Amino acid sequence: MKTDQFHQLLDAFKSLSSPIKDPTFMEIAGYPHYENVCSNILAFYFQPDAPHGLSDLCLKALMSLASDYEPQSNVTVEREVVTKAGNRIDILIQSDTHLIAIENKIYHSAVNPFHDYAAFLQQQRSHRKLTMFLLSLYPVEDQNLHGFIPIRYADFFSKLRPLMGDYLVGANTKFLISLTDFIETIENLMRGSVMDESMFNLFNERGSEIVALLEEVNKFKAELRKKVSELGSLIDYQNKPVEIKQWYYRKERALLDVLVHDIYLPNSFVVAIDCVLTVEGWKIAGYDRKGDLESARTLFNNLQIPLKQNSNSGDRLEHITTYPYKEPLTTIQAVTQEWIDKIAATQVP
Repeated sequence: MKTDQFHQLLDAFKSLSSPIKDPTFMEIAGYPHYENVCSNILAFYFQPDAPHGLSDLCLKALMSLASDYEPQSNVTVEREVVTKAGNRIDILIQSDTHLIAIENKIYHSAVNPFHDYAAFLQQQRSHRKLTMFLLSLYPVEDQNLHGFIPIRYADFFSKLRPLMGDYLVGANTKFLISLTDFIETIENLMRGSVMDESMFNLFNERGSEIVALLEEVNKFKAELRKKVSELGSLIDYQNKPVEIKQWYYRKERALLDVLVHDIYLPNSFVVAIDCVLTVEGWKIAGYDRKGDLESARTLFNNLQIPLKQNSNSGDRLEHITTYPYKEPLTTIQAVTQEWIDKIAATQVP
């Protein structure tokens, strides 16, 4: 009965339109909501002659939210500009014709001394056009912002995205990818979650069944580790002419477990023998740790060990025979032991 429920659960999972989205690089780094980090990134992209190669893309998108964009010359971008009262303006952009201030808000409330900012900027503007923005993740509550224009990141990105195609020629690919990652990170913050709604509903409606399935998965993974550990205890890898290290490996998101033997031959030639156990059964693979396929092929051919090249991994050779999941461990042990003994006693090709 439980198996039938799991089949239904997996069918429901496969029917969903999209899985959980991959994290952005900023999310991996743990900085998606740090205002200083976001302000540093914005300042870099607002500087037209920075090495991103995107010229005035971001500046044009920003200014189009306040008025028609006018090309600017001699642009400089500063961070944390201090007013006479000791308050700090997040980003200040200056050119021959414009003075642009940006107060950046991710999660914090907009309780900044906007009156001081505005007074300081009026003193600095001279003949230049002054534009002040309050850039925030969410709409700002009604209050006296002393001339600061409230805009959301969504507004900014709605102007930015349509312009990006015009700036691709000459753009630095690395920084273009970084800008896209930044946009996606902020949009994830705006949504509050990177999880697809249909996936969330599945977790909500069938959470207990999912937990039960995960428990069975963990039991199976424990069984895999138990079997490869038992195999490892049957292998004699010590007291050989060369150094041999035995260790275990498994992928967190895969139903497999591996017993590994690294055989250290002369001239820094290291041969790895993997005994891989999955639900499909056992497979024995051998390869050179440095990825030298031809050297590994020569070695195995000289030892008359029948191998074939793995089409999914170009530097690995696999034993021609695979074994069922329930194959006695003594069978796997006999083949693996023969390989280890032959390789440990050989000369490097």
